[in-house]
Amino acid sequence: MPDGNCGFRALAVELYNTEERYIDVKTKMRDQYLSNANTLYQYYDKGRLLKVLDPYSSEWFVSPECSQIAADTFKTPIVIDGAQSHIFFL
Repeated sequence: MPDGNCGFRALAVELYNTEERYIDVKTKMRDQYLSNANTLYQYYDKGRLLKVLDPYSSEWFVSPECSQIAADTFKTPIVIDGAQSHIFFL
C-alpha cells in the first residue's frame, strides 16, 4: 500500500505476521523514543521523529534512527539491506 508506512508494515509482518499491525509497531516505537528522547536518542531530530512515529502519519521510516529505535523496542537485531547493509543491536 503506497502510504509511506512500508518500513513499519515490513516490521509488522516480521513481528506479527500481518502488515495491518503497523500502527502497533509505530505506537510502541514512539513510546520507546519518548521514554528515551533525552538520553539514548538525544541527538536525533525530535521534531522529525515525532512526525515519523505518529501512528497515523504517512511519514517514511528513516534510518538509522528508526532502525535503532525498532531494535531497542522489540529487543531484536534489525538489518537494513540497501546499497550498504547495516545491522542495529539493542
